[in-house]
Amino acid sequence: MTQSRSAWRMRTLMLGSLLAAQGMAGLAHGQTPLDPVIQACVAPDGVLRLARLGTTCPAGQQRVLFKRAESDATAPPADDAAAKPGATCTASDEAALVALGRRLQALEGAGRGTIGPSRVTAPFEVVDKAGRLVFQVAEDAGGARFVLAYNQAGTPVAGIRATSGGGLLWGEAATRDRRVLVGAGKSFTGLDVEEGAVDSGKNRIRLGRIEASGRYSLRVNRDNGEIVAGIGENAAGGGLAFVSDASGKQRALMVPGSDVTRTGFYVNGRDGAPVAVLVEGDRGGWLQLFAGTQVMVEAGVADGGYGVVRAGPASFKPGYGLLGLPGSYIAGKAN
Repeated sequence: MTQSRSAWRMRTLMLGSLLAAQGMAGLAHGQTPLDPVIQACVAPDGVLRLARLGTTCPAGQQRVLFKRAESDATAPPADDAAAKPGATCTASDEAALVALGRRLQALEGAGRGTIGPSRVTAPFEVVDKAGRLVFQVAEDAGGARFVLAYNQAGTPVAGIRATSGGGLLWGEAATRDRRVLVGAGKSFTGLDVEEGAVDSGKNRIRLGRIEASGRYSLRVNRDNGEIVAGIGENAAGGGLAFVSDASGKQRALMVPGSDVTRTGFYVNGRDGAPVAVLVEGDRGGWLQLFAGTQVMVEAGVADGGYGVVRAGPASFKPGYGLLGLPGSYIAGKAN
């Protein structure tokens, strides 16, 4: 609450008079309750401090003198000479000063209730003693409300943004080339790690919900936007994990079984064609190694409950039942 100089001085004088009337002034700085004049120093923040008569107030503080009611004493001259003794305050004077102090407190309380110093209306800014921006609360042209925190160089490095669709928290390096965003809204719910200039599209890590499908995932991207690794939910609602090469081609994939695929691990070559498959077979594990599109090695469990290894390509031509031509396979003993 801003006060005029005269109102501030009046409040100081009344409070000082009240202290003098109650005899508290004599408890500090060697003064006695019988001193007719009391000296105080007023700091720039309005705090009143008693001081010994005849002394000089510290630099930056204002010297104020209080005189008891019904006293014959006069204020000391400019050379801070000691005041002359005089009469003390009467009971009626003391009661009047106490009543005046209570009235002052009531007026101050009414002012606080009306103005409400605990509430500040946006937009507003907070600056340090040097006038540098520290904190800012405002609203942009689109109606989004935001809070910005600035470092000592005047660069915004953290913030909160609130829109009709949700909220966003972010922190940014002072070089403004790396940032982390956490939020929930209409198009994204999760965490992003970005590189490059703002709105450059260089999203390097995204952990969150894919709004189009409602599924969740963790994706690691190259600076060109190509996904190089990921883990999350597949279309059937199961898990999924994969890695890609620098060109963005998927090189390894691990998925659970479904009506279309078998639970297993799939490895692709540089051309994208499969080179190895390790999956759940009809009777146990099943391994296939490829050369191009041709299966060259196959290992698994046969119908009779024994292990079989076949090497191609001759072993996969028509021949001795499941096992192929002699010399192109290894078969374990049946139980």
